[in-house]
Amino acid sequence: TFVDVGLVLMEIRDRKGYRFEHKTFERYIESRWGWSRSQGYNYIQAAEVMRNVQSTGQNGNEPSLTQAVELGALVPEAQRNLASQVDFSQTTVRDLRDIVRDRRDERRSELRENNAKLVQAVSPLPVDTYATIVLDPPWDWGDEGDDAQFGRARPTYGTMPVDEIAALPVDTLAAKDAHLYLWITNRSL
Repeated sequence: TFVDVGLVLMEIRDRKGYRFEHKTFERYIESRWGWSRSQGYNYIQAAEVMRNVQSTGQNGNEPSLTQAVELGALVPEAQRNLASQVDFSQTTVRDLRDIVRDRRDERRSELRENNAKLVQAVSPLPVDTYATIVLDPPWDWGDEGDDAQFGRARPTYGTMPVDEIAALPVDTLAAKDAHLYLWITNRSL
């Protein structure tokens, strides 16, 4: 079964059994199996998912290889939860992909809410000047989650538009000869 193949590949990868004849696991997959890198890793991921969801005790209602790969996008607890609710024999891969996407969106929304609470609980900076300032601002480009942006998800934290980042009071916090380290995205170069 695909689970057996995935478990064997996982063992070969983890024990580095491919090194006898190949420099990398990916080359081993291509040479020995004639598969792409992603296909080999899909088998491994599907085997991990199957080990995880089999603990739900639903014999006979097990995902196929492609369904298991879709479930792999979820954390193990969410995989088990979904597996206990879905009849895999009646659910297409496309339908499962939509369900998984919705669950991931729900999880991101929960994380955003929790992160917002954490930010509100942070004490303000003491009024002082600093010799070193490191900024990693939460850039907001306004297109996260837009299908035209290759499905990039909205981050799990609050973001700031460029004008708000530019308005941060760095000049009042920086000492005269301060070092400023600013993380930027490739898009802003």
